[in-house]
Amino acid sequence: MAKDREQTEARILDAAFANLAEDGLPGFGINAVARHAGCDKKLIYRYFDGPDGLLVAMGAASGQAMAVALERALEPPPADYADLVGRLTAALAEHLATDRHAREAARVALAAPEAAAAPFRAARSADLRESILD
Repeated sequence: MAKDREQTEARILDAAFANLAEDGLPGFGINAVARHAGCDKKLIYRYFDGPDGLLVAMGAASGQAMAVALERALEPPPADYADLVGRLTAALAEHLATDRHAREAARVALAAPEAAAAPFRAARSADLRESILD
């Protein structure tokens, strides 16, 4: 049963990023995400507590994926500051080039009005901060 929920949550998150890619934050909404995910919108409210909760989950997923990409760049440990910056920059560029969700997250972070994207930005920042400081 838990696996079904995990799969459904992943499908909803993927649908949410697809909705964001197609319609931007102004067109982002529970009905559109439910349509993309092929599920009832009640599931989105049950699993994510509505649009803000869904944006928080998307931000967290984006932050986690970015943290993993950046952490891989630190093995083996960098030789010096220039090596660190070079590796992190290359890892971020590769992550943005290969991860569709990361590109949408960057677009939201750069283009969306502050208040509309606040839940997404806060969750992404918290996950990155937590990963970097651990």
